[in-house]
Amino acid sequence: MTTPPAACRRDRGFTLVEMLVSLTLLGMVAAMLLNGLRTTSLFGQRSAGQFEADESVIAAQRVLRDRIEQLRPVVDPDSAVAIVDAVGDQSAFTFQSVPLARNEPDSLWRYRIILTPAGDLTLLTANSLDDRHDFMMPGSKGWQPIILLKNVQSFQINYFGARQTGSGTSWQINWFQRPQPPALVRIRVALRSGDRRVWPDLIVRPRATDNTACRIDVLTGRCGASS
Repeated sequence: MTTPPAACRRDRGFTLVEMLVSLTLLGMVAAMLLNGLRTTSLFGQRSAGQFEADESVIAAQRVLRDRIEQLRPVVDPDSAVAIVDAVGDQSAFTFQSVPLARNEPDSLWRYRIILTPAGDLTLLTANSLDDRHDFMMPGSKGWQPIILLKNVQSFQINYFGARQTGSGTSWQINWFQRPQPPALVRIRVALRSGDRRVWPDLIVRPRATDNTACRIDVLTGRCGASS
């Protein structure tokens, strides 16, 4: 039996229409693959950028946590009452703590957390033995600045501890002339509009406390008999 000529042509390969359809389908598949690769690349770049942004916040919080946790409740020897040398309000906190690794070994250092007008969350540092400046006065004279985080819109510090008037404990907006350092320090930061970084509330508990039963002898600077 003889095979029809048309059937022979179909057995030998694709028709022109079938080939065009196949090429069109292959082009669509290739476009989808390229679009998927481009999307994956963009997602990876955004993820890497977000990771780097988050790292800047983590690094800033790590520095502040480490300094505040190691706060030393140094008592002011010039006061007749045992007053811890740790002073703060909602816009700044000044205290003494162990030196940074680059300054070790050394005596205690003074630290002050502030926000500059340029929007830089800054840690001011100064050697506590440097008596050329009054580090309890406002301003940055004599301090060495360390910029922790840029592009900050505002920040706020609060202190948790015993109330000066009445009984009980609460979050307070200042800490001044107290016989103890705050039990907790909370730092809130708001970044400028468009900045996608997130600053979770940083709450730090200083490890050391002061002996409130101790009364400081103003002549010797040492702990004397309690009254």
